[in-house]
Amino acid sequence: MLFDVFYPEKELRQMLKIPDQAIAAFEYFTRTRLITYVQDPLLNLAITHKIHDSANCFLAKRDSVEKCYHFDCVHFIPERWLYRNGALKLCRAGILEWIMPVMNGDRLLCILNAGIRKPPAVLPDDLPVYRAPQHGGAEFLNGLQTADETELRMVLEALRQLAARLLQWHTAMRDSAYTESDLSRADRIRCLVNQNPGMRNGMKQLAKRLNLSLSRTAHVVREETGCGFKELQLANRLNYASALLRTTDLPVAEVARNSGFATLPNFHRLFRQRFGKTPLVYRKTARRES
Repeated sequence: MLFDVFYPEKELRQMLKIPDQAIAAFEYFTRTRLITYVQDPLLNLAITHKIHDSANCFLAKRDSVEKCYHFDCVHFIPERWLYRNGALKLCRAGILEWIMPVMNGDRLLCILNAGIRKPPAVLPDDLPVYRAPQHGGAEFLNGLQTADETELRMVLEALRQLAARLLQWHTAMRDSAYTESDLSRADRIRCLVNQNPGMRNGMKQLAKRLNLSLSRTAHVVREETGCGFKELQLANRLNYASALLRTTDLPVAEVARNSGFATLPNFHRLFRQRFGKTPLVYRKTARRES
């Protein structure tokens, strides 16, 4: 169950827009870019800011996306108690960000990362710093604005306020008791399909969640969404693959595998049909335009 009581569908749709609206306001006033590592299924449904997409970050990740992800998320999770009020973050490349866990009691809902900046020569002693072993060079900081002490403090405070807003929203959604069934059936189907693009036996899992037979599920999917389950799943997988190509340096074969495609030739064929380009050409074009 994602929610606990009833809200009219129109109001629910408006409520689901609030996290992204709060993030957009934060970005506007701080002139930073915010990405999230979402741990909570309700926030995962609402937040779309999830992946790094800056040129400096692309450059920093050229040797290992995995090391960046582990520092940003996996290694941070057990240490989040040290940074409950947020911290400055220096990644492996020496890039400055602001980091903040959003907590509901002991439960981690998501990790907020705002940035990016070139760090000043000296950081304030009274601000906590989450720091990775430095392996960066000057090229990773090219073109970045240098943060001064006022910005360091103001953005950190704004990040705390954003975290409070997201927690308030999360609590309202839980305590006001929405149920997953309060979504329209079409939205519920799309939500379940989108939760895991690489999912196998997706039709069986969807039928189980909808408490329907396989044949009835197939009929309901087409009736509610206007297309078949395989069409929905393929569109979701291709959209997910395109996001990985734009925002990571993962090899194309790994992108295909993570997106749920069984073979690389099939991925190439379907991707080209959808986007009019091969995956590699799509990645190069997207980065030139960013």
